[in-house]
Amino acid sequence: MTISLQSRIEGAVLGVAIGDALGAPFEHVIPGQSNQALEATGGRIEDFHADGSCPPGSWTDDTCMTLATCRAFIAFSGSGKTMGECFRTAFKDATRSPGWRRVGKTVGYAARHGEADVDSWGNGALMRIAPVAIYAHLTGYSLYEAATLAQRVARLTHGHPLATFPAVECVLALLSILSGEPRAPEYLSDPGRFCHGLESCEPARYAEYREVRHGPRTSIHPTTGLWMWRQVFENVLGLAPGAPWSDMPPFEDGLLKAVNESFDRDTAGAVAGALLGAYLGERHLPRRWQAGVQQGQAIKELAENLVSHLQPLS
Repeated sequence: MTISLQSRIEGAVLGVAIGDALGAPFEHVIPGQSNQALEATGGRIEDFHADGSCPPGSWTDDTCMTLATCRAFIAFSGSGKTMGECFRTAFKDATRSPGWRRVGKTVGYAARHGEADVDSWGNGALMRIAPVAIYAHLTGYSLYEAATLAQRVARLTHGHPLATFPAVECVLALLSILSGEPRAPEYLSDPGRFCHGLESCEPARYAEYREVRHGPRTSIHPTTGLWMWRQVFENVLGLAPGAPWSDMPPFEDGLLKAVNESFDRDTAGAVAGALLGAYLGERHLPRRWQAGVQQGQAIKELAENLVSHLQPLS
């Protein structure tokens, strides 16, 4: 199965939106609990559902911030401004978007004030990180450059290692997929080895990360970015460093498992959607979900715009 880079990139960005929208109406319903909307589905999410005044297919700030990250990279490629300036503008603009709902306090504060919470360990960095891998791949970044950029972008909102390094892992995983590698990299669980400057500014905090990272997943607090990353990568997608990417489930099966078996169901769907969408490509995403997700065509066009601004190196 030959999949073009364009299709993989569109699949990754659309995958975020589709997974986010599947989990959005049930975001705060933890596994084992229920609410009126979930009861109406028979206890299991199988498709898009309405959430109050939001119609089926509506997404949350996970997608809004992912799209803002795409726009920041597009602006940086042609504006002459610094990358930091472009991100601050894109994030601030995103807070005014009518598509944004359920804004997390950490992300919202950082977007409005340009200040990150250095102790926040939530998954708000992980949820929006996929475009960093796209940017890094299209511009020919090395693993060291990509990992360093991923950490830098993650730290725009979150500063705790349990938030930032899972985002770096996600970028390294997506880079592997976009590069056409057959297996998840063996180095995936040691992302700090690729982050420039880590030895001088964060050695203790990275040691903390590694200790938790290599412990049992059940010992990690479920509100952390690390829990979410390991839940999606290991439990939902059935992967481990060195495993073939082909071991991942089909797109629909993987997303439904993510949103049915995770805390923060919208973010689980968004992260799983990015990985599955990048691997399978836009052409293999269910057409009914592409048509039903909020602003689906506009999201595809934004992904196309990102590629047109950042042509792959020959």
